[in-house]
Amino acid sequence: MAADRIEVPFTLSWAWPVVVASSALACAVCYFAVIDVSCAQPLAIPGLCGGVGIALALACVIAPILCVIAWNRPLVLFALTAATAPTYNVFTVGYFGTLTKVCGLATVVALAFYLTRRPAPASIPRSLWAWLAFVAYAVSTLLWAPDSRAAWEPLGSMLQLFALYAAVSLIRVDNKDVVTFIGATIAGGAIAGATEMYQYTHGGTVVEGRLLLTASGTAYRVHEASAIASSDPNHIAAGLLLPLGLCLWLAFRESSALLRLIGWLGAAIGAGGIYTTGSRGAALSGLVILGYFAVRSRFRLQAVATALLCLSAVVLTPNLLLSRMLKDQDGSGRLDIWRVGLAGLRDHLVFGVGIGNYRAEYDAAFFRVFQQRSFELWHRPGHNIVLIALVEYGIVGSALLAVALYMQFKSISGPVAATDLGVAFQAVFFGLLTMSLFIDLLAEKYVWLFFCEMILIRSWAVSRSPVVAGGKRLLRMRA
Repeated sequence: MAADRIEVPFTLSWAWPVVVASSALACAVCYFAVIDVSCAQPLAIPGLCGGVGIALALACVIAPILCVIAWNRPLVLFALTAATAPTYNVFTVGYFGTLTKVCGLATVVALAFYLTRRPAPASIPRSLWAWLAFVAYAVSTLLWAPDSRAAWEPLGSMLQLFALYAAVSLIRVDNKDVVTFIGATIAGGAIAGATEMYQYTHGGTVVEGRLLLTASGTAYRVHEASAIASSDPNHIAAGLLLPLGLCLWLAFRESSALLRLIGWLGAAIGAGGIYTTGSRGAALSGLVILGYFAVRSRFRLQAVATALLCLSAVVLTPNLLLSRMLKDQDGSGRLDIWRVGLAGLRDHLVFGVGIGNYRAEYDAAFFRVFQQRSFELWHRPGHNIVLIALVEYGIVGSALLAVALYMQFKSISGPVAATDLGVAFQAVFFGLLTMSLFIDLLAEKYVWLFFCEMILIRSWAVSRSPVVAGGKRLLRMRA
């Protein structure tokens, strides 16, 4: 008795329109990244600069079409949000915030209208309640946070992203929806990686060998580039991990030569984009993704061969990643940052100092710890999700966060976890978890969009099941 494997029918009939449409939109967005266009006041009227004017003109044409499509398929807007996620904090729409934020808010509105006309799924994921408990605790930390102004920005982002997460948790998903957002994610990652490689080789902002992705594509002086927080190369690289994992899944499993070529090409572009950032954490996370494929998937030989090829390229040839690993032994000052964070942890061990207040606590505890390196900056981030969670949320909040992450991982469980797509999402989960040991990504858009896609895959699997047993929907395995 052999059980049928449940897989996404990623066929050319649905794949190529999604990839082409997402690529066209991403190309329009990246127009003023590849072409040298800069504008001091993007939404000033009159006097719109060329790139923004073209983008707004395209938006005026595309918006009505999207509204009609989103009426019955609101996840099309979510797919556009996922396509812009790798470069979410680089491209802005004037005073409205980032392009990803605008697409995300539009997705929430479309899903709200959709849910008033269609029933919600019978099975709501447990991870939704776990994240609700953690977000509620994060809100409560405002009561004792010493710097409430520093707390509002990360808290506002977290609340908006949780609203999107809650909305997608309540929607039914079919095969076309899954293909749409997976295709958009792959296309967005390919466009982002290609843009990074173009700027890296055509005079973009490169500081100490690392690309700082900018909207205009023009080079900045070093002291100016150090102030461009929105183009942190580590976060740009981390945003490519999900597209990289999905490209590997596509390359490993597809029998179609064209889809396999798309998968390998997308994976190569994603790896090239990560290389331009010089992010050692992202490179290690990519190896973790390949390692998980090698251990849990049926593509062990391909995963091992790909990992060995990547390691050989890093070790045997002179390159940016290898030089940074050999020259920098303390993680660019992270060891000192973590020592200061541990010193500040003692004062707020149980309940934490409050959301967004790690940097304030770093400043307060700085002189308690001997610094191995010379002084660089005040107000430094924590660069480690465990340390940041303990300092900002204490033992209580960290326990809630651990439960939420565990329930998030378990959302891809049961029969769907044994599928190729389920293994791919689990691999990316561990890749991002590895990356979180070196940067703070809990309130980042690309992380929550990944969580949303995990929930959508779960909802898709649940909707395919005709069996309800013990109050839980189960996937029927046919003989």
